[in-house]
Amino acid sequence: MADVKCDQFMVKRPTVLVTGGTGFIGGRLAVALQERGYGVRVHHRPGDDTRLIDGRNIERIEGDICDPDSLMTAAKGCTGVFHTAGNVSFRRRDKSVQHRVNVDGTRTVLETCRRARVRRLVHTSTVNALGIPSPRGSVGNEETAFDFDSCRFGYALTKKLAEDIALGANRRELDVVVVNPGTVFGPGDINRNAGSYILALARMPVLVCPTGGTNCVHIDNVIEGHIAAYERGKPGERYILGGENLTYRQVFSTIADVLGRRRPVLALPTGPGILAAATIELISDLSGIDTRLSAEAARAGGRKFFFSSEKARRKLGIEPIPFRRAVEEAVEWYRREGFL
Repeated sequence: MADVKCDQFMVKRPTVLVTGGTGFIGGRLAVALQERGYGVRVHHRPGDDTRLIDGRNIERIEGDICDPDSLMTAAKGCTGVFHTAGNVSFRRRDKSVQHRVNVDGTRTVLETCRRARVRRLVHTSTVNALGIPSPRGSVGNEETAFDFDSCRFGYALTKKLAEDIALGANRRELDVVVVNPGTVFGPGDINRNAGSYILALARMPVLVCPTGGTNCVHIDNVIEGHIAAYERGKPGERYILGGENLTYRQVFSTIADVLGRRRPVLALPTGPGILAAATIELISDLSGIDTRLSAEAARAGGRKFFFSSEKARRKLGIEPIPFRRAVEEAVEWYRREGFL
């Protein structure tokens, strides 16, 4: 237990575990929990960049997310678990490891929670696991049905399977709450997921962009939403942690404005985009040069993943932060950390 000093008495807050506790969401979450008085333990892979949690009174356990022994060591004595570990990729070559991490890893975490008698789990999913809102361009919510088109995206499918496993484990001895973040921007994007858009525009003009769109959310809203879901979320429920629904042209234009770069001038149709990305992905696979471009990413870029976060606003008290502020703070962090 961790002590929290109040004016008249001392409150004990429990120890919680954060899987993937060195990543963008996991690292920022671990620090926020520690600052709120929770005892915090993180589980992460050996060799991970730990800069987000360095200098903090946070216990660290190294291990693979599918390793039950290291997870049991990490979960022992914890009242709650935040399962943020996951593989975010749209590359063909990552599909097997993505299934192992996102699906098998979630199953291992849930079995560990049962063995360690953990009382509450917050599972980090994604809006992609909800499916593409229908009709195209409409705004989805927590009840959106997972569709056949989404099954074609390895990331969406594995996160959907993991979410189903997590919700299926919600029962009397374990409360499970699911949070579904949108595309997350802000300071601390250490693995350069959405931050790759910012870095790409900072290094060269991006004159074309996909025709689709996404829900953009500030990392602070995502962290606040995780903690609110843990403290007062209803077991068995999902909560979309989102912000602004923006086309990719709007996303890239805002980033360009913050960086002082030229805005994109053309929205590239999905078909030619997939062909170009597939060619780049093949060259990347053959050469070993890492690239985030892939046919699957281009296909996803032609879809509009627009969602409402009204439920989280009403039930969890999450008020979305403007997207431009997320970009400004991300750019400042990348410059401070030497990425730009």
